[in-house]
This record gives sequence, structure tokens and C-alpha cells, in this order.
Amino acid sequence: MLQKALILDLDNTLYSWMDTFAPSFQAQLSFLVKKLMIKEDIILRAFKTVFKKYGSVEIPDAVSELNIWNQVNLADDEVDKIQKLAQRIFLTTWEKNFHLYPNVESTLQWAKKNKILIFGLSDAFAYWVEYRLKCLNVLKYFDSIYSRNNDIIMHSLSVREFQQNAVITTLTTNELKPNTIVIDRIINFYKIGKEHIYMIGDSLEKDISTAQRAGVQDVWAKYGTRYNRESGKILRSITPWTKKRQDLNKYSHIQITPTYIINDFGEIKQILS
Repeated sequence: MLQKALILDLDNTLYSWMDTFAPSFQAQLSFLVKKLMIKEDIILRAFKTVFKKYGSVEIPDAVSELNIWNQVNLADDEVDKIQKLAQRIFLTTWEKNFHLYPNVESTLQWAKKNKILIFGLSDAFAYWVEYRLKCLNVLKYFDSIYSRNNDIIMHSLSVREFQQNAVITTLTTNELKPNTIVIDRIINFYKIGKEHIYMIGDSLEKDISTAQRAGVQDVWAKYGTRYNRESGKILRSITPWTKKRQDLNKYSHIQITPTYIINDFGEIKQILS
């Protein structure tokens, strides 16, 4: 029996990151506006300053780094209490909205039953990758996961205390997509033919282009590009332009045509059968 493998993007491929993060951030923002009586656009700009500093919107203690705290006449213990409550509101809203797309877990179960290797490849911090997959109870299906190292968020106490699961291998920024280094490693280590490796993701520039340049099968998770309009609006208002985004723009002018297009994760079974 020929060995086959799946290389899965995670955010907006297994679950909707957009429709989970955006309402969680908005709930936190609304709480701060009401509690501190500071205009929303001022707090929004403060968040964007923090996100720009780190090149990411996924900073665990972002609320504590906002430059608004010197504008409020509150004791330190009250500030600390508000910050912790804001973080709790974010996580509570996250968990309320967070779920797998239809047919994801049943398809992962099918793949394991058929001895198909399953790899994760994500630009998200390892800390968040493990948190999400444990929340969804699907970490157990992966043979290995490659994700961004936690270096720039190590100042967070929760990250410093984080004990990384052995299944996760961390990558430097230069090793992330659109670099093909992880796919090359999988090919060479597991001795799997490129024609039997299927990379699935929602981004034409990051996932499909990377798969095509590595010479493996590409599957565009088109369903992952659909999200609530308000979620997109919120993300655009806080997302900083980073070098990573600029690097991806090199591929945006190229016409990327996926080999396979799926509108449901479960359609992978048909492609691999």
C-alpha cells in the first residue's frame, strides 16, 4: 500500500479563525470602552500600536501593553483587575465561538484509520496552535505539527509557563510559508512520493502556491475564505502591514490556479480515494 500524507493548514482550514478571533477581540474592546470611558478609536489605535510592534495580532498580554493606562486615574491593583478581566472576556468569547468546520473530525478519523499521515503547517505561534487543537480535541490525530516559534511572545507569563507538546516542531520566521522547507523535510524523512502528498489550505498565496512550488498535490479549502463581513472589517482595522505580508505580495500578481477545490473538508476523502 502506497503511503499518503496530508499537510494541513490550520486557521480557516480546520476552523474559522476569522469568525472566532474577531468577535473575541470586539468583546474585549467593548468592555474596555465601557469600563474606562475612553473612545473606541483611541483604544483601537492603542491595540494596533502593540500589534505593529510584534507584527501579529495574537499577543497574549496585548491589553497590558496598551498606551492608554497612563490616561486613566486608577490604582495599580484596579488596572491589573481590569486587564485580567478583559483577557478573560476575550478567552470566554473565543471558546463560545470556536468549533471545527463540518466533517473535519470525521475526516481526520478516516485518515488515521487508513494510515494516512497527518501533518499540520501553520504560521501561528506554537502556543496558540496547541491551545486551539487541545480545545477542539484534535491534537491526537496529528503525526507532527510545524508552527511558528514563541520567541516574540515569551514575555507573557502564560507562554513562559507553557510546556510544548512533543508533536509540535517550531519554525523561525524565515521557515514559515511560503518557504517549502517543511514540505521538503517531510518528503525526505518519510520517503513519500510528491504525488501522494496533499497540502490543504485556504490561502492561494501561502498554501496553494507553496504546495505547487514544492511539487506536491494542492487542495484549496475555498470554504475557509468565507467569513462574516464584520469579522473582516474588525481584522482590517487592527492588522499591521508586516514584512511577512509584503513577502507574500510577491506572489499575489501570479495567477494561482488550484489543482483541487473543496467546499467542505470532507471532500478530501474523495480526492484521496
